[in-house]
Amino acid sequence: MKPTTKQHYSFTLITPLALTLCFFVVLGVEMAQGQTQNVDYNRLKLLSPNNMYSGIAISPDGKTLAVAARKKQPVRLIDVNTWEIVGEIDAGSGNQGAKLNFSSKGNYLILQEQRWNDVPENKPRKIDFELVDVVGKLLIKRFDLVQDVVVSEDESLVVSLAGDEVTFWHLPDLRRVKSFIVPNAASAIALSPDGKTLAVAQRISPDELKGQPNFKKKKARKFVAQSKQKLSFFDVESGKRLKTVNNFYDLIYRLRYLDDENLMFVFQQPYFKAQTSLQLIVYINMVNTENGEALRGGFTSQAYGLPEVRMSPDKAYFAINSKGNRFQEIHLYDYQSGRLLKRFELAKRFFEKSQDGTKLFDDARPSFVFMPDNSSILIAMGNQFILWNFLEDE
Repeated sequence: MKPTTKQHYSFTLITPLALTLCFFVVLGVEMAQGQTQNVDYNRLKLLSPNNMYSGIAISPDGKTLAVAARKKQPVRLIDVNTWEIVGEIDAGSGNQGAKLNFSSKGNYLILQEQRWNDVPENKPRKIDFELVDVVGKLLIKRFDLVQDVVVSEDESLVVSLAGDEVTFWHLPDLRRVKSFIVPNAASAIALSPDGKTLAVAQRISPDELKGQPNFKKKKARKFVAQSKQKLSFFDVESGKRLKTVNNFYDLIYRLRYLDDENLMFVFQQPYFKAQTSLQLIVYINMVNTENGEALRGGFTSQAYGLPEVRMSPDKAYFAINSKGNRFQEIHLYDYQSGRLLKRFELAKRFFEKSQDGTKLFDDARPSFVFMPDNSSILIAMGNQFILWNFLEDE
């Protein structure tokens, strides 16, 4: 299927991944297509069973696993080849732990305070972020009660969004370089790989809808302002708005540029009063960052909390966590075709006692990473690690 934008807009095919997500993956169809595969997996005992894990991330070179846990535990760094702890970092101050992401070269680690639901309402979230120097194993800056923090592709800048103010800090000395104001900034930003463009989610003012044929009634304008957001691109040098995507979104909680492609993932969830299903559904759509056009289609997740999307190192696969008929699952997709290949069910049997009698605990929010071998996924859930060898169970 050829990807298209919303009606009345033109679009040019740009990359294979545009074909990947040009259809909307409805969960019911998804369940019928992908087979559940729980044949080949291993439990790994890397840390004490007293730890309840909140997030894991793997370094770009595939050598180091970073692990965050709840109850203000330090971040552990683990050698992927030996599974031995090679360092601890005094970071991760939240009781619920943190989500983790490495910078593009692996010199920095961003910790995002873990919450059950970041953006339940259409207003800027206020959460804590921490920036860690991985080489020095040191927390170098805290960002308290901000919406988002990102590190540039070349690792020369860290960018924060606090209220309507976007601030650029130089790395590694954390010198404040500049800032500019984005009116009605929401909860997510993303910096283009070349560092020249900043994408910002924005709330919508009822006044800007006046005069538009579809929003003649005040009630319609109020609903959009309450439950929808927009995505705009700004010039980093001048702070001026370059373009706004031709689409309204639900509440955007994350933006992500895709490597080497003119595409962006837009992670969004419905405003709770506008939600039509009992189970929260998260939508992940795409935008052509070259022309600012919204691409039709995407995929969904019914994960508890906000799901993760990970790419395999060789770009052959991507995965997302969701919920099946009964349990949490990891869904594995082919990167080129977008076809659902397998589902790994995190069933209750995983959370029985281990062979040595250790009591295992589950959690509704798994975290996972692709391993460097491009054939396995490491899952952290509750107080255990599970290694799913998805190629060996065929």
